[in-house]
Amino acid sequence: MALLESSDGVRVTLRAMQIIGRSRRSHPRLESGSVSAAHASIRHTKGRWLVRDLGSRNGTWVNGERLPDATWRVLREGDCVQFACAGERWWLVDASIPSASATSGGLRTDSESGLLVLPNAENPEVSIVHTNGSWKMDRQGDWVAVEDRQQLEIGGVLWTLSLPDVQVDADVTDTTPGEELALDGVVLELAVSDNEESVWLSLMSENGRVALPERAFHYLLLVLARARLADVAAGADRWAAGWVTREELLGRLTSTPEALNVDIHRVRRQLAQAGVKNATDIIERRHGAAELRLGTDAVVIRGGAPARG
Repeated sequence: MALLESSDGVRVTLRAMQIIGRSRRSHPRLESGSVSAAHASIRHTKGRWLVRDLGSRNGTWVNGERLPDATWRVLREGDCVQFACAGERWWLVDASIPSASATSGGLRTDSESGLLVLPNAENPEVSIVHTNGSWKMDRQGDWVAVEDRQQLEIGGVLWTLSLPDVQVDADVTDTTPGEELALDGVVLELAVSDNEESVWLSLMSENGRVALPERAFHYLLLVLARARLADVAAGADRWAAGWVTREELLGRLTSTPEALNVDIHRVRRQLAQAGVKNATDIIERRHGAAELRLGTDAVVIRGGAPARG
């Protein structure tokens, strides 16, 4: 996440757009009398951080140079910004892409590892993710496009989305971390205890093997993996293999539609936190969510607990 750090050691997480000044709505809010109420703006667009003075009395300075009024200036990691020439110094210590978020009154929910879940991770109803150049929302298996400042009613509460522009100009260096994994570059290893009460998930790639914390929702992956591997072994086309009706899946899991939806969100969240950039594809849905399947056939099922260490 992008960070500004002051000369006093105060750190502020940058949103996609913020006003800096003395007003209550400022982020960060500054107390110096030399700073205007709405002094400057910092925003992220097309892979870059930009700063602009908003016609303040005492100006905005970057690396000792005063900015012309109403002119955007690119901010790079390590740049020093002053709001008024005598004001405290702030450094852009992390220039990564801002996270998506949503607000409702005094409530705020931030994305984790690129996945925004609403109303919260404990009671997920929708997932929002940036994929194929745009923001998409999954609500009970229906994928629809969403945009910045759009309002959504979820659980009777109105949420306003804050979705950063993450397009990248051709002459701007991509700020996406290089440690991310693509789902098609990972092999899923599911280790199953003899009584099938425990399922452990590991991710195997050219970078090695990562064992994820054991979770109850791994059993969902096991059921879908068995269905897909069985169809492949029977000679099914890869595009047709592994589809299971929701009713059949609920029966195998002894679950409810609400609990299944929560488990799907939690699977996606765990993989996103592990660095899988297209984690939403781990479980696919079709026909209005009436059918589901595992989003990859690169999976291995083993008996017994995995080796640790």
